[in-house]
Amino acid sequence: MSPSYVSPPWSAYMNQLHPGWFHKLFNATVMPCVSLDVEGVLADVHSVWINKFNKDFDMDISLENISHYDFSSIPKKYHPLKHFMDYTRDLWAKDWESIPLVEKQPHLALDKFVGEAHYPLDIVTARNSDVLVKEKVISWLKHNDLLEYCRNVHFTDAHKKALLFYDFYIDDNPFLQETLEPWQTQIVFKRPWNESFVETHQFISKKSLAGSFVHIMTYDAQARLSRLAFSR
Repeated sequence: MSPSYVSPPWSAYMNQLHPGWFHKLFNATVMPCVSLDVEGVLADVHSVWINKFNKDFDMDISLENISHYDFSSIPKKYHPLKHFMDYTRDLWAKDWESIPLVEKQPHLALDKFVGEAHYPLDIVTARNSDVLVKEKVISWLKHNDLLEYCRNVHFTDAHKKALLFYDFYIDDNPFLQETLEPWQTQIVFKRPWNESFVETHQFISKKSLAGSFVHIMTYDAQARLSRLAFSR
């Protein structure tokens, strides 16, 4: 069965009326749902961008030099965040086939997780700029045989991801934690720009998809239900 592509699901709009009511009412006894990010987790747009940035400004910056998610470790006079957003938008639209995978074989971890856990898995991305880019993101996922693992692909704004009310978010954005409910957990996919992130019981750092999925599968279900009840 092919995944459906919606942006975002209807439950998100209902949750905006009364945040969390839908999930808290219906999700206490069902399997947890998982959100999987695209850029920085599946698609390695950063390595392509940094090469372009260095060429444009005659710089020699590596990914390891990017110590902040908002690129504030790069001199502001180069407007790195704007350069990143503008260039990667064109990259998706015009040259999406050149975007490499972050992990060489993500399918190994995905096969194991989908085959053993049977948890609902959706791909959720903040690459929500326009229809053309959305189409190319879907094309990239198809090209890399990643669509078969997920139910849906959702496009939304970064600050609205939490409104989709997944139980687990695998994401490289360390600021996502600021928007999550107490019963939600973020698996921070370890990259240079989030290494200063401080772990808690709700925000866990993992350096691979395999490690992220193992954490989800071994997560204490009773602890999850307790956090869900506490947040009511």
